[in-house]
Amino acid sequence: MSFDFYTTFLAAAGADIPSGTDLSGANLLPFVRGEATSRRPHDLLFWKSKRHFAVRWGDWKLSTVYARGSEGGVALYNLRDDIGERHDQSTMRPDIKRNLLDEYRTWCARMPVSASGISNC
Repeated sequence: MSFDFYTTFLAAAGADIPSGTDLSGANLLPFVRGEATSRRPHDLLFWKSKRHFAVRWGDWKLSTVYARGSEGGVALYNLRDDIGERHDQSTMRPDIKRNLLDEYRTWCARMPVSASGISNC
């Protein structure tokens, strides 16, 4: 993710994180060097564009689904078993759907308002 660059560049330069800076990026140097092989740089990944969003957690992905001519909703997929995202698991795993939706709302609430003054969430 691009927000990892700043954190990684600071680490590569041996620089300290500036006071008051809130970083959500991960230092990727251990991954580039092959030192971090038993973990992922992020537990959760978020993506947002206008009305669409996605959350990735391990094998799980929660994302918006828009049918032509309708607002649609959200769907939950297990990408390990369904890389083509054809089988919505929302009814089978409502706990994961609810948790990922809560995580998304918390993340999105922290995002700054756009330059036009419009909230992106």
